[in-house]
Amino acid sequence: MAVNRPPTPLPVLDPTYDLDEYLPLTPPCRGKPVFRINPHFTTHYFLGADDIKDDLVIRQAPNKLCIISLARGHPARAGGAKELSPLSITFCDAFKYLLRSPQTVNVKYGPMISPQTPIAMIELADGKTYTIRSAVQGQVIELNERLLKEPFLLRQRPNADGFIAIVMPRMENSEKALVQCVTEEKWLEKRPDLRKSMNSDHDIEYHL
Repeated sequence: MAVNRPPTPLPVLDPTYDLDEYLPLTPPCRGKPVFRINPHFTTHYFLGADDIKDDLVIRQAPNKLCIISLARGHPARAGGAKELSPLSITFCDAFKYLLRSPQTVNVKYGPMISPQTPIAMIELADGKTYTIRSAVQGQVIELNERLLKEPFLLRQRPNADGFIAIVMPRMENSEKALVQCVTEEKWLEKRPDLRKSMNSDHDIEYHL
């Protein structure tokens, strides 16, 4: 006759530990909150015209989504966060449906775009306009509607709240979707005058 025996209890481990052992690991995180996020993103650049330097920066998250922002040196970022001259952004008609109800859009049926597809136009106080292209082959799944009312975010927080759009590349080959982009090192070879300014916090704030 089988005898039902109670299960053997698991050993109780002492959960206490010395927090002081981990203090040396915290200063980088406290001084720069995005420190722990940076390694998980890959950075690419979409080169604009050499005489204008209207480049874009693309930060790809681990889930392959690509965040499109103005690169350092773009004319719309001239003067930095303290620049107060007016600017505005207008999104192209083909993508304005994303402004109405982005949360209900079925991205499966969104238009497939090429890296050269215009998604927005930025106009500065002097009347000059700059075309923002998708830079990535895929589908635009979000536009930063906040920029319509707060365009200064393009200068103040270009790589965080000032991002322009999020593009979902073809998942089967996301590297091919970035074929017209270059690495940061190759970008700096084309824009050597920007190398010294690449340590700014505004260039390491990541969205998503």
